[in-house]
Amino acid sequence: METNKTPSEAGRWVRTLEGYKAFRPHPLPPEITWTPRLVRILSQADSLLGRLAGEGRRLPNPHVLIRPFIRREAVYSSRIEGTQVTLGELLAAEAGAIPERSPEDLREVGNYVTALEHGLKRLKTLPLSLRLVRELPPFLDGNGRVGRLLITLSLCARSVLPEPLLYLSAFFEATRADYYDSLRGVTEKGDWAGWIEYFLNGVARQSEDALSRAERINQQLARWRDDFAGGGSKVPLQLIDLIAANPFLGPRDTERRLSVSYNTVMRAIDALERGGVVSKVGDSKRDRVFCARAILDILEEPARLVPEAIAPRRRSTRS
Repeated sequence: METNKTPSEAGRWVRTLEGYKAFRPHPLPPEITWTPRLVRILSQADSLLGRLAGEGRRLPNPHVLIRPFIRREAVYSSRIEGTQVTLGELLAAEAGAIPERSPEDLREVGNYVTALEHGLKRLKTLPLSLRLVRELPPFLDGNGRVGRLLITLSLCARSVLPEPLLYLSAFFEATRADYYDSLRGVTEKGDWAGWIEYFLNGVARQSEDALSRAERINQQLARWRDDFAGGGSKVPLQLIDLIAANPFLGPRDTERRLSVSYNTVMRAIDALERGGVVSKVGDSKRDRVFCARAILDILEEPARLVPEAIAPRRRSTRS
């Protein structure tokens, strides 16, 4: 058993049976001194999280938006561990595009999607427990991704959010230096307050971020539905519904999902292309894929790091 050189109030370092070095915290939860500053930050995060929960209940299609949000979380959580897949590449591959990215990287991100979707499904019949965690696919790089995954599962298990709309990995990735500094602050100095402040700021910013993205996506979808309402075919409107879950459309995949002919799908895609909803991706004449760029751009925007009322020139990631 090995201890760290600098004594920590939070725990100690140990050597596992497999030979890895691991930090073993003292019994949790720790004692936290709730200073006025920390209470204010907690209150702000709680208020914004409550707003996201309330607005999430009023969104017309939260269950549809969950799919791209989960994939966005998977991309950023895996990127912290070294993968390079973009959200667009993952969504395009799921729509049938031939990926240019390393298959191993896509598989790693896909494993996270599978784990999170499995965890959310199991929460309907099983409480958040060690049993549920053991059902999740393991990650060879340690507990980082499992810990980030448990944030979402915890919020849903406690009914803090009606739908899994809040994800923090994009914030952690965008503020990676602060992320690691705050984690080291716990292990090296027992600075739980510093970690809590950083984490709560992430909750506040990503609550605003998630609500903004969801509202803008729904507004764009509503405009497109209005444009194609009253047409001779309902298939363009069905494609718009599919775009809400994935902005990429593969004709063959769409043919299978809608149970309509390939020619019917292509006529609907042509209509959407003429209406400026989608455009063809790449020059391939086989396995063609089309993208609703307006939706993808919203999903791929950088994470919000500052409150809505604060000018962009402020670069601090803490309140």
